[in-house]
Amino acid sequence: MSLEEYCKRHDLVEEILEKTKFLRKYVEEYLTKRFPDQGSQTWGEFIIRDPLAYIIGAICDQQIKAEVAWSIPKALHDELKKRGLEFKASVIYKLGEDEIRKWLENYMKGKWGRLRKKAREEWLQDISLYIVKTCELIATKYNDDPDKLLLVSNGKLNPPLLYFVFRQLPGVGPKKASMLSRDFTWDKVLYPEGARERLQKQGVDLVVEQKYLTEIPVDVHILRVVERIFGPEYTENQDIQNLGRLIYPENPGLVDSYLWDFARKICINDRRKPKCNECPFTGICRYYRCEKP
Repeated sequence: MSLEEYCKRHDLVEEILEKTKFLRKYVEEYLTKRFPDQGSQTWGEFIIRDPLAYIIGAICDQQIKAEVAWSIPKALHDELKKRGLEFKASVIYKLGEDEIRKWLENYMKGKWGRLRKKAREEWLQDISLYIVKTCELIATKYNDDPDKLLLVSNGKLNPPLLYFVFRQLPGVGPKKASMLSRDFTWDKVLYPEGARERLQKQGVDLVVEQKYLTEIPVDVHILRVVERIFGPEYTENQDIQNLGRLIYPENPGLVDSYLWDFARKICINDRRKPKCNECPFTGICRYYRCEKP
């Protein structure tokens, strides 16, 4: 490597450091003020107070709009109530994949967005299987009580342990497990608080330590923002995790909460022009400075 190349590389590192410091201000402000959007929805109260609803919502949250995915548990609850059934893992497990798929197919009419027919069929097949298999696990291994998932290590948990608590569930891949474990480190997410209250009544104090071990659940929204601000060469998973550690080392996973909202509201995808005129990051954004049409 020539001296010129070395110096250029060093400048890039300094640039990354400058950008992460700049982003931190906005992440801190967001974490101080923002409460989950889901709490303001008609189904939000149900999501944050029912542990099975929270898990099913996370399972459904792929390929379709997040708002639709997280509305599914309340809709399923209402459907079961109409049939005189309880919203419990054992009940859903006994209904079986075919019944859950049939209900999902009916519920999703008009809610697919841009998802094509083949992808819709795959989603219905996968999600109905994941929901039923997860309910089977909860019903048989955890006595029909999702809160019992959290009793490992006597309720003394950390993000990596929580990651594997949720990762064992069918349909909860690495991204979703990172998201769920991260939620237990943020006091603005009400479901974990509900779990703490319920377990405390059972004599278990739920404690989550080592919050600095959270990770960013990487999705297309996070990738888009990182690529535009830092450049496409820094979009590998480990790049993004380390950017999160530089931006907010106390709890890197929470960087996702801000960037995800920012990506959906301001740094939108290429089908619609990003709202650069509303963006606070134009001064550090490579897309705006170099690639913006």
